[in-house]
Amino acid sequence: MGVDALIIMSLFSKARKLGRKYAGSSGRGACILFMDELDSIGMSRGGMQGGQQQAGVMGGMFGMGGFGLNTLLNQMDSLGQHVEDRMSQKMLRWLGVVRGTIPAKPVVFVIGATNRPDVLDAALVRPGRLDRRINVYVPDGDGRRDIIEHYLALKAHDPEMPMDLMVQDSVGWTPIMIKTIINEALIIAHDEGRDALTYKDWLHARDSRELGLKQPIRKMRPDERRAIAYHEAGHAVVAHYIMTEQRIQKASIIRMGDALGVVMRENKEERYATHAREIEGSIMVALGSRAVEELFLDTKMAGAHSDLQTATSLAMTYISSLGMGPTLLAIPSSPMGGIPMPVLRTADELLRQLFEETKRLVLQKDFVVHAVANALLEREELIGSELDDVFRYAELSHPDGAKTFERRPLVLSRPFEQIGEEQHAAIPAVAQAAAAQPPAPPKQ
Repeated sequence: MGVDALIIMSLFSKARKLGRKYAGSSGRGACILFMDELDSIGMSRGGMQGGQQQAGVMGGMFGMGGFGLNTLLNQMDSLGQHVEDRMSQKMLRWLGVVRGTIPAKPVVFVIGATNRPDVLDAALVRPGRLDRRINVYVPDGDGRRDIIEHYLALKAHDPEMPMDLMVQDSVGWTPIMIKTIINEALIIAHDEGRDALTYKDWLHARDSRELGLKQPIRKMRPDERRAIAYHEAGHAVVAHYIMTEQRIQKASIIRMGDALGVVMRENKEERYATHAREIEGSIMVALGSRAVEELFLDTKMAGAHSDLQTATSLAMTYISSLGMGPTLLAIPSSPMGGIPMPVLRTADELLRQLFEETKRLVLQKDFVVHAVANALLEREELIGSELDDVFRYAELSHPDGAKTFERRPLVLSRPFEQIGEEQHAAIPAVAQAAAAQPPAPPKQ
């Protein structure tokens, strides 16, 4: 028997003792047993699941051979929970120590928590055991506000912290992530000789956690630095005018992690549904860097590689999975990893049309592109409020600043129309090829 099996038996025995100790007037007590990281012992005994494998013969000696899970299953059943009690009661009754009705046994309620419910053994989650599943989601905006206020109250901080922006910055964060970012923000403030953290410290801590530490390049050629500034300005300008339901959190040309520059954006309000126009806008934002490179720098940079990958992935999902293109088909991926050619052509057509719209936008707002790029060259990093000031000043100082950009509707051809055109084009080609061949010699 493995060590884990002994620990589980001891744990349930202790839980039943606590149930008896705190039993009410009814005489039947109960105890709640909470097991965190349940997948560590409740993983499927099938061998391979969730990318992990249970150990074999020697692993069972130390708890990885399935003994722990079997013991847990037995203890959760009525037989397993009371087998020790029944044996002792029988012995005491045989000795004459216990007479009359045996008192009711305490109940042990088991609650488990895991981030990997997909790897749990089927016997563990069947009816009568852990048969009720409760999904615990990350906190919403009101919940994050309460959590941020709670942890800020424990730290020295700027009383003018923009709570609304911090709530927007932390979409999708868990409470422990919020606590960690606040702690790291205070460390950053102390490193700079300040006792209280500010909103910029919060942003710095968030960026370090999500993107990596800042690693400025001391010596960079001016033309390369200018190209990076215009690259990020392309993202920022397209996001500002197309993704109006989002706000730009930050734009930077300081190296962080593997990125030479970055533009970070987030929804102004929490969103739970995605529309076709949002995906189209995200594609245009990704293509904004390449559009600016071609129009303002007369070049194409390798740094747009990840942007093109993002745009391509979104376009493929748009066409082949979500039914947002000219067909409602959700085309499954090929087992050999291939993609149907009509889907590729429709996705390419989508990318080309959105790229033309992106170029039309940056040409119409060229004065804003120059303003953002120059601001980045001067200050290297701009937070959301500073970017808003740059946009506002550029629009007010240009005669066409008030002119709005109107997107043109997409016109995509159906994939099956492309297939039909190919087939019609292939028929005369085959006939022409057959006519061009010399006639076969007559048989002798």
